[in-house]
Amino acid sequence: MLYNLILTKANEWLSSNRCTVKPILDYINANGNLREAQSQALLVYLFLKIEGENKPLWQLFVSGFFPAMNDFLF
Repeated sequence: MLYNLILTKANEWLSSNRCTVKPILDYINANGNLREAQSQALLVYLFLKIEGENKPLWQLFVSGFFPAMNDFLF
């Protein structure tokens, strides 16, 4: 549940103009040296580090960084 929420937000970030590492991720995926799970893990890691400003995950949830989380609470 939480992983899918984070992955969805990371994919939205990847397709936006705010993603500064898109060329790097495109190159890694084009090489085909990583499995899908490894590629997703790298995407989520970079998303949380760059877009999440390296904040702890609990702070991101409390601050409303993941607005769809409210749907899961009620």
